[in-house]
Amino acid sequence: MIVVCTNSNGEGDFFPCKVNLAEKYYLDGEHYVLAEVEAGKRGYEEPWIACDENEPLFKPFAASVNWNEVPCLTNKP
Repeated sequence: MIVVCTNSNGEGDFFPCKVNLAEKYYLDGEHYVLAEVEAGKRGYEEPWIACDENEPLFKPFAASVNWNEVPCLTNKP
């Protein structure tokens, strides 16, 4: 996931994360909510635009991310 947002300095920024949920939660869009909530907890500010690997906005940001170092989020069984 990539959450496009604003950092604490008011600058455009993005928050990358992995989300691990059961398929039914993905189908309900819970991965977007979980990523946006975590971005807020880490000090990123609204507006938040969350996107996953299936969306065009994801690709330009994802290329610059070391995916081995991003947090993995999960909160559903």
